[in-house]
Amino acid sequence: MKWYAFLVSHYICRMLLPMTSFIVPFLVEEKKFTNKDIFNKITPIFFISSLIASLIGTIIIEMIGNRNTLLIDTGLELLAYIIFVWMDERSFVFGYLVALLRGMSTSLTSVSKGVFLDIKPDETSGSKVIRNYNILKKTIGIVSCLIGQDVYFSCKNHRSNLYFSMAMLILALCFGFLIENNKKNDKKVKSLISEILNGGSFGKLVEIYNKDILFYSLMNIIGNVLYMCLAMYSANIFLERKKTVSEVGMMGKILYKILFPFRAISFSIVKILSFFDGSIFYQRSYEKNALIYGYIDALAKICGVIMSFLMTLIEIKGKYLVVHSLFLIVALIAAIYGLGYTQSLLHSYIIYIIGISLGTYMNIVSGSELAKDKEHLHIFYGTNLFISSVIHISISYITKWRNCSAEDKMFYYFKTCLTCFILNCTIGFLILKK
Repeated sequence: MKWYAFLVSHYICRMLLPMTSFIVPFLVEEKKFTNKDIFNKITPIFFISSLIASLIGTIIIEMIGNRNTLLIDTGLELLAYIIFVWMDERSFVFGYLVALLRGMSTSLTSVSKGVFLDIKPDETSGSKVIRNYNILKKTIGIVSCLIGQDVYFSCKNHRSNLYFSMAMLILALCFGFLIENNKKNDKKVKSLISEILNGGSFGKLVEIYNKDILFYSLMNIIGNVLYMCLAMYSANIFLERKKTVSEVGMMGKILYKILFPFRAISFSIVKILSFFDGSIFYQRSYEKNALIYGYIDALAKICGVIMSFLMTLIEIKGKYLVVHSLFLIVALIAAIYGLGYTQSLLHSYIIYIIGISLGTYMNIVSGSELAKDKEHLHIFYGTNLFISSVIHISISYITKWRNCSAEDKMFYYFKTCLTCFILNCTIGFLILKK
């Protein structure tokens, strides 16, 4: 059990990164990149890196174990943040390097979540462990977003969030070294890969990817693609629609007042960091024309966690879960279409909250179902990440070639995922028919 406590502590520190919600604003406001620089030049590198990492992720886990993979993942993220500190304005070389490091780190985080299954308490089911992992991830993400937004209002720059995130990553590394490097499941994964590479692959893949696994894998791919689409491009879309920021001024101010307990946290963080950097000092005030990335991201995650928690109380199984999942996919695809269609910042915030909530719930449902086959979970996540990355890269380069805006990209994601949904409906029909 002590390994499990160290693992949870590692993940809490690893996910408590307020800077994550403010990377795009940081690059635009402090490093002087343009909006199009980010989503047409830097973001594609992130997805290419993620694609490569998804291909080699399971191999890395086999070779060095889950614990060491977690350490590499955390180290890559920390190195990216260190580069943020030292990079010059509009330095594309460092921008590409950061995208490369963060893309690899993001993929390794997803692939290596199987470590929770390897050292879970024996009486706990695999699907419950993955569900709890996802809820923990989103809960810490909520706290991270709220702290990040309040810290920004407390010092009017992004350096405090950057330094605090680096401190959390260093703590995560410390806890990571205390985790047992458990490799008991890696042998099974390794033998499976060997069988696929050494012939008889089609029969083995058919055996692994039955109709249920195919259905929830495709659902997981759609959920991941659209969730990442919202996470990566929402900040760019909000910046494009900043001219209507006045219509959300009251909303931001209300949230700022409601969340006043976070003033104590942000005050402590800023004061401690001011001892190390003289340019950081506490100057609390609400900035009415600021885009409230952190608050909106937190609201979206709160709705997703609440939805996921409520659905655990109402257990849906078998064919009913298939139908339920199809409706979820339709709703999320509709949200993506709406985000591309509207020109209002207020509507964009609302649609983003709905979309992230649905994406969170979809990933929890699909992840829980895939986790029932613990032996092959690494392969499911690796394959899903690979396909998701191919979709992201394809859309990134098509839209770059056509010189599209961030909101235009939403329509490409809408059409792509609509096609995947049709395929999922076909598989779902076969499941319902049996």
